[in-house]
Amino acid sequence: MERAPPRKVAAKKSLIIIIAAAVLLLVGGFAGAYFTGLLDPLFGGSEEPAQAGDAKGSEDEGEGDEEEGETDEEAEDGEAGKEKVEGSLEESVEPLAPGFFHELPEITVNLKGRGRKKKFLKLQLSLELNSEDDVAVIEGAIARVNDNFNVFLREMRVEDLEGSAGMYRVREELLLRINAAITPIKVRDVLFKEMLIQ
Repeated sequence: MERAPPRKVAAKKSLIIIIAAAVLLLVGGFAGAYFTGLLDPLFGGSEEPAQAGDAKGSEDEGEGDEEEGETDEEAEDGEAGKEKVEGSLEESVEPLAPGFFHELPEITVNLKGRGRKKKFLKLQLSLELNSEDDVAVIEGAIARVNDNFNVFLREMRVEDLEGSAGMYRVREELLLRINAAITPIKVRDVLFKEMLIQ
């Protein structure tokens, strides 16, 4: 009895694995689309609630005119309530006054790494302040601000700074640290003018 060469057996096994993976992928995609509701228009799933609503609406029409008047009043009350809420939200949200920007001195720190070759981070930051008077407070506490920034930045690795998520995290951490250093005043935002990794 002849046996198939090992190459043919391996080829058949890999073909079976590829076909099984494709089938699983298709079934998984179909199930995901079904459960997220993407296939409802194909199966007519969105028509059932509308039909049930239409049947209820036709039953309501058969009732007296008095109830119809009550529903109109309720609808008017609901619209008036929405207008009040929207009006109060617009009144409570006040636009921020234009900020004042102050540049910090350039920061250069070496990043945490495993290899012999050291990586450096060079940052040029600008702070958004509420007023020009806040600059004096920041200049008075610049040593504490630099210390807070350096302690945090020296623990960073190159991988921590990759992508927009990394930059967002650094921005939030620097904002927390500068606000802790210059309390009671607050910095609105920390803006990156330059961020260079060497």
